[in-house]
Amino acid sequence: LQYISEDIESQLTVEEIALRVSLAKTTNLVAKEDLVVIVGCGLEDEDDCNSLSALSDLPNVKAAIPLWTCPGLIDDDDEDGRDAEFYSRMYECETSLVNLLDSLFGEEAEHDLDVIVLDSSVPFEMGQILDSILGFDGHRDTWLAPHNLLVVPRISPPSTEDDEDADDEDEDEDDEASWRYNFLERYRMLRHDVPLFRADIQLEKWNNDLSGVVSWIDMGIVSQGDTYFFHNIVTLEGNLQKEFDVRHRKRKDFPASSVAIEEVRGGLRYFDTESPDELTLDNRVFP
Repeated sequence: LQYISEDIESQLTVEEIALRVSLAKTTNLVAKEDLVVIVGCGLEDEDDCNSLSALSDLPNVKAAIPLWTCPGLIDDDDEDGRDAEFYSRMYECETSLVNLLDSLFGEEAEHDLDVIVLDSSVPFEMGQILDSILGFDGHRDTWLAPHNLLVVPRISPPSTEDDEDADDEDEDEDDEASWRYNFLERYRMLRHDVPLFRADIQLEKWNNDLSGVVSWIDMGIVSQGDTYFFHNIVTLEGNLQKEFDVRHRKRKDFPASSVAIEEVRGGLRYFDTESPDELTLDNRVFP
């Protein structure tokens, strides 16, 4: 439990503690003591980037580098209302981020990029830019370490008592979850060295009245280069459960929780007898 001191933990909300524990254990999937991490964040002066705060305090993280959402990207209108000036700002933002990442992880860089984290504060527009940047083969080949992770945590918002507000919030939450799911899946489907896997881990908590469980935190993970991924992801599931059980016993406000691997989707390219000239992406789902 050394990654959260007692002084710091006493100042954190239950959700912040759960996120820190989840990220601490998940980054251990890469067995290095000097991880270099980039964290996609919301607007620097307006949003809390909880993933950045959590990762910056971890002893196995050498550097946690924020990629703040560029000003002027948040679009209140629908996509039909976007004009040429808006797309110009998106292009300028992407160019500046590529230059930054190239200066950090280019050909002459001392360190490769080990972990990419997409904080829950990142808006859809910034997600589009990061998707475009990571979608270029040359960037991934140059920047990424042989064993690397993409981690997309998402904290479910608290429910509301008002039915109409609840319906609107459910719709917004579905949209938010949908683009983040697609971000992970699009990344997995890119050309990577194998082995490559994607896992979805669901953290649930009991209601205050113990009437049932509700979704709490979703952890989407894409892992490249881990030969023992199945063993490691099951170990991660068990370690997270132990951590949450300990905190539930120590703190009255920390809810009883359950951790489960929802699915693991393979990313190995295998020989298909019907297409002998191609290696086919393995889309099997492992229950």
